[in-house]
Amino acid sequence: MAGGAAPHRPADPGLPPYRRTAADLRQQILSERLKPGERLPPLRLLQHPA
Repeated sequence: MAGGAAPHRPADPGLPPYRRTAADLRQQILSERLKPGERLPPLRLLQHPA
């Protein structure tokens, strides 16, 4: 989406866990919550956020 970050949409719960994780990471990158070179949290936190 040109001109800014896409609005946040929760990942579809019908997707496999790896696809939900990928969609969530993509959204965090696009919204600049994850910065270049920043370490990712452990997988269990990515799949089950608090």
